[in-house]
Amino acid sequence: MKSCIFRSKTAAPRSRRAIQPARWVAALLGCAIASGFVMAEGRAGSALAPRAATLAVNESPALTAYRQSITRSLADSPSVLRLAGNLDARQREAQAIALADAKFLEGVRDKASNAALRNEIMGVYSMRDSDIVTPEVQVCQSAANRCARVEMFLFAANDTRVAVIDLVAKKVLSVRNLLGIQPEISPTLERIALELAAASPLVAAALGRAPTLDEFIMATSKASLAQTRCERSQHLCVAPTIVEGKTALFVVVDLTALKVVGARWSKLGRAANVPSEKRVQNETIARDYCDRATPVDRNDWKFNFQITSSDGVRVADVEYKGVKLYASIKTVDWHVAYPWKEKLGYSDAVGCPVFSQAAVVAIDPPALEVLKENGAEVGFSLIQDFRSEQWPRPCNYFYRQRFDFFNDGRFRPWAASYGRGCGDGAMYRPVTRIEFANMTSVASQSSGNWQAWPTEDWKRSRDLVASTDGAKLRFTNAAGGAISVRPNDGAPGAKTDGRVCASCHDKPIQPRPDSARSLGLPQTRGDDAYLYVTIHPVGRDEGASDLPPIGTCCNSDHQQGPHRFLEPKEPISSKTPAPLVLWYVAQMQNDARQGHEYCWADFEIKLGVPTPKAYPCYSGPMLTPTNAVRTQ
Repeated sequence: MKSCIFRSKTAAPRSRRAIQPARWVAALLGCAIASGFVMAEGRAGSALAPRAATLAVNESPALTAYRQSITRSLADSPSVLRLAGNLDARQREAQAIALADAKFLEGVRDKASNAALRNEIMGVYSMRDSDIVTPEVQVCQSAANRCARVEMFLFAANDTRVAVIDLVAKKVLSVRNLLGIQPEISPTLERIALELAAASPLVAAALGRAPTLDEFIMATSKASLAQTRCERSQHLCVAPTIVEGKTALFVVVDLTALKVVGARWSKLGRAANVPSEKRVQNETIARDYCDRATPVDRNDWKFNFQITSSDGVRVADVEYKGVKLYASIKTVDWHVAYPWKEKLGYSDAVGCPVFSQAAVVAIDPPALEVLKENGAEVGFSLIQDFRSEQWPRPCNYFYRQRFDFFNDGRFRPWAASYGRGCGDGAMYRPVTRIEFANMTSVASQSSGNWQAWPTEDWKRSRDLVASTDGAKLRFTNAAGGAISVRPNDGAPGAKTDGRVCASCHDKPIQPRPDSARSLGLPQTRGDDAYLYVTIHPVGRDEGASDLPPIGTCCNSDHQQGPHRFLEPKEPISSKTPAPLVLWYVAQMQNDARQGHEYCWADFEIKLGVPTPKAYPCYSGPMLTPTNAVRTQ
């Protein structure tokens, strides 16, 4: 067996240059796999005393009880661990109805041997308008709280199953399988993750002490760590995080194996340790904007919007001058990947502040603002912020959705990051879903002509050819209506200021494009987006209802989550026309360098008071209808 040697803190001093965190932890993880234990990387300029993760761990009573509950559930019929805790009568009844449904229980036992598999109910939620998207669940609109949504995770398959329960008729209305998608974890598993992290010798060695549970943040955020089962076997993993000074310790907890599998220190950049205050009452936002949809009728536009449980703001039934253009638009989640060989990061859901699956929540009400271009009013914007309460302290996040409605029919859904996150050099990938109302074919440019796509597919924006107006995709229908899509590619061909972003693949920093500059938005370095086109036949969900995070945080290729809706690729056919969906996944890398900040935030002293200062990055395509009267 390959031996591994680590210097203790009492060893001969080494220069700061000699300790290179990325290489050190990569070698350490390799040794860990060979020798059966894992250790955390030390802060830059320090080393950890050798500690094996095989040291005895005093298991908490909660963890012992949870292990026992898993064992009991495997002997139950069905072999499903029920959601425990402070459930009301509706939640208990919904769970019982789901667990009596044969379709919901498919796959809870091994098909070949009939052996019991590990399965667990992760949540029972009230149905919201944003969940009611297929015909079989329309009855849920007839009365408030008539229906409930039950989510189960199948650990062996790494799949989520969602049942919609009619509590009046006492039956299951629909069952949906989310293949390869993990749900938000239950409060019980959140507690288990915290206790595992707090009791880990690996974490104690990294910190030099045993942490308390309340020191951790982001305990429900999904995470993966290269060379562990979180990545190789698609285990359910989360990353409770501790911030200490200008560093943060990510602790990756494998909830499938019930153990800590790794830890990683991150430099947070310059920061002031100043907390912010809670600015609004969560209950008010939930009552006015989460529990019901809000209608808007303004400047020839009509639509409704709602803050969802985990998909941010959902804008739906969008009409321009009486013609329906879009069925719904939402940002499903944010993937945040940090630039380490271990591929560690978060998959953040954003949404409602209460009774929600979101990691980053709405703490301010939405706003409608006049949209001006070069000083002239050209439309209006709907803006919603999702923010960690202590932003911009390290490991706190601020995301913004902005929907621009132009008086001439153009529409742009922006997804913006205002930082700050857990380190610089992070890649932010918002996953935006745009469902057209009646567009049934799509084409891209080839040899100067628009060539139709025969099947569902994906493309990278940089590989698509732009037409004379900058559009790279054109969606059409049989009536002659069309909507063109112009990705935010920055300002190709524009003169740069000569700077180069060291953490952005040596990509020159370009001026923001005219469209952003004229709207008064910050600079953008372009989205470098992945674009996916899928069909949405009547009666199927295809991501229209609220989704948990649908992809891993840290894939660097097209496997960002929407690719799952291309498996297998279905034909786009005029014989069986179905509305099309555009999934838009931008890629924005943050930058913390003085004078070059991007997707970043910090404090500045203003009138003697530390005040947040943000350097946001905006992403999103421009959609322009032609022959709008024919789009429905």
